[in-house]
Amino acid sequence: FELAEDAVLHWAVALTAAAMAGAMAAVLDMSIAYVGEREQFGRPLGKFQAIQQQISVMAERVAMANVAGQGALARPLPGPSALDIAVAKPVVDASASILCSVSHAVFGAIGITAEHDLSLFTRRLKRSQLAFGGTLPWARQLGRARLARAGGTSVDFIRALRHG
Repeated sequence: FELAEDAVLHWAVALTAAAMAGAMAAVLDMSIAYVGEREQFGRPLGKFQAIQQQISVMAERVAMANVAGQGALARPLPGPSALDIAVAKPVVDASASILCSVSHAVFGAIGITAEHDLSLFTRRLKRSQLAFGGTLPWARQLGRARLARAGGTSVDFIRALRHG
């Protein structure tokens, strides 16, 4: 089968968003394992409330990225629309930024070394954020579409995208 050039672009962005969500889940798993093993002041880092709160922020962002990635890939052939991508890409990119920052704070200096697996994931996430024009063109497209649709809430707008 053949796909239009814009459909190929939309598939590429949707698959990138989904791959980013998967990488973010791996970073969360690595972080949870690390804070369970690493001790400070005689107790595992994971027992400190501040670390628990940061891990929960990471988990929220992974969940958001998963939902956004799944939403971008939910439409049958010919596949994701421009607005599907415009919803997913900014959510996944913003989630990746927060997750990378928090994970490096949790791991400390060891996480930024080239030899540590964390840096492999976060460098890839940062590169993926820049792919396909980054967040801005997709956010602009979404904003224009939302402003063009008068009335209703933004949730109604997103629901209409899923069913339209």
